[in-house]
Amino acid sequence: MQFRSDINGLRAIAVIAVVLFHFNPTWVPGGFAGVDVFFVISGFLMTRIIFNSLEHNNFSLTQFYLDRARRIIPALAFLCLFLLIIGWWLLLDYDYYKLSKHSLGSVSFVSNITYWLEAGYFDGSAIEKWLLHTWSLSAEWQFYVLYPIFLVLMANFMPLRRIKLIILFGTVISFIFSVAATMRFPDPAYYLLPTRVWELTLGGVAYLYPISVVIFLNKTIWMRVMQWLGLVMIFASYFFISKDNLWPGYLAFLPVFGAFLVIQAHNQHSLFINHIALQKIGLWSYSIYLWHWPIVVFINNYLEVNIRTILLGIAVAVLLGFLSYQLIESHVRKLKHTLLLLIATASLSTLVYINQGHFSIRAASLDPANKITEVYNNYKMDPTNWFRLCNAKSRLVKTGKLGVEKHCVDQGEQQGGIFLWGDSHIGAISPGIRTFIPTHIPVYQLASSGCEPSFNMKRTGSNVYTLGCNYSNDLAYKVIQKIKPNVVVMGMRKNHQKMDWEKTIKILKYFGVEKIVVLGPVPQWTVSLPRLYVKKHLSQEAIADSRFVIELVNTNHIMKQRLASFSSVSYVDILSELCSFDTQIPKCKVKVGDTFISYDYGHLTTEGAEFIADSYIMSLIRYW
Repeated sequence: MQFRSDINGLRAIAVIAVVLFHFNPTWVPGGFAGVDVFFVISGFLMTRIIFNSLEHNNFSLTQFYLDRARRIIPALAFLCLFLLIIGWWLLLDYDYYKLSKHSLGSVSFVSNITYWLEAGYFDGSAIEKWLLHTWSLSAEWQFYVLYPIFLVLMANFMPLRRIKLIILFGTVISFIFSVAATMRFPDPAYYLLPTRVWELTLGGVAYLYPISVVIFLNKTIWMRVMQWLGLVMIFASYFFISKDNLWPGYLAFLPVFGAFLVIQAHNQHSLFINHIALQKIGLWSYSIYLWHWPIVVFINNYLEVNIRTILLGIAVAVLLGFLSYQLIESHVRKLKHTLLLLIATASLSTLVYINQGHFSIRAASLDPANKITEVYNNYKMDPTNWFRLCNAKSRLVKTGKLGVEKHCVDQGEQQGGIFLWGDSHIGAISPGIRTFIPTHIPVYQLASSGCEPSFNMKRTGSNVYTLGCNYSNDLAYKVIQKIKPNVVVMGMRKNHQKMDWEKTIKILKYFGVEKIVVLGPVPQWTVSLPRLYVKKHLSQEAIADSRFVIELVNTNHIMKQRLASFSSVSYVDILSELCSFDTQIPKCKVKVGDTFISYDYGHLTTEGAEFIADSYIMSLIRYW
């Protein structure tokens, strides 16, 4: 088949965006959309292969699968095998065990399901997963398995022209489903194939329905217009969309339809997309994609993240991508070699998984740091369960219904007391606050993960975060008006400066609230604090690097100025109390006695919550 240099250049544009986003999201905030561009390309190529064979009555399902396996598995299996070998010396038991589990998921092409069941793609723990990026390969492979079966079955009952119409209408229906599902179930929508089908089949539509005639433009002008319009849409998605947007969904139309237009343009003579640099990167794009993410994980977990290490990491990713293309992709094409790599990787992964990463002959298994991470791997926040029972989003996910437990907002006919309100971070600090409040003082708690406390800022959509947040804030309005608490304590992870504090405070005072306390952000880390500590600071030091501190410090400056004019309103600058800014890299307290202050990227341990509450909060809310 004809080599499409325009598609090869499009691959380069996609992989560059993904790599830059993963190394530094501020450079290309929507760079993750490069994966969606890859899906369109794959859908186009697979449809071209299948329909060409169907039209000539020589399509072989077995040969199709073998060709895909020889194309995808060698480089993927080699990467997994390499990480398992390096992990023997580098990783602690639990991390090694997780790597083996994820390796099995990757080479069996179910890693998208594995990661969906573990956490969201943009969650704090994502940076600890060496093979997280293979979710997209699993989704693609699942499409490769099902798509040709569907087409072959349909070809037995109807002509190809009707199948083409079914693919076209199916793409539209799949897009509508993706939009709806993303709003309601954002995590599975991100990872799983059903919400990605339209992206792949739209690539198929680009092959089946080429746009070849335009009345008012000649062919050359039309090709250029279409290609540049497509590129503008793709680049717009890279720079005007971020991980804060629900994905995929209607916004994914930008990069996906942009890629569709570039493919439709079929412009083989574009000076930009045919530039030699893009063409080379396009050839190496699959291997670059495979290798770049483990490098990102290594830098974030073991090195200081700065411009030097980022640029070095990008260079290494490109170099390893080039070597993988030359030595693996281009040479390991025989089925027996593919099977040998697959069997070796699966066998070692299984061995490590069965032993849960522990081997007595492995130096890393004897490392005392294993005991530290073991404590925090399954840390239970707030043994009293107020955090879980009073979190609207968590309750919605668990029960399928909006609501919180009655005692969170109703304690009989009592009035007054203390009302804790916000997102999961107010839930994390609540055990510490409740520890120091006398039993006769009623304490109420209302939170929803990812939800900022506000009476006026309503979210749109119908995903669990939106539903939980709007429910939580609406209920807070009703409950506070009814019980008239003496003190309201509000807290959230970040973005304090974007909130409508003035309006909310005015309403709280109108309801009779005597004292309002706004908690500033706590220190937050790129990876789990206990893991960061044992990898970089295995000592009794009380400080550790916090890359988010600088951003959060700017928040504190703004908040102090905004709330200064309000009487009976206090802002607690937790960062200034826990962090030092005397050096170029801010340092923050990480331990309370022998216990870490946070058990993950920033949710407080019970001991951390008690320390912060006792040191900086209780003096502001005590009225008894």
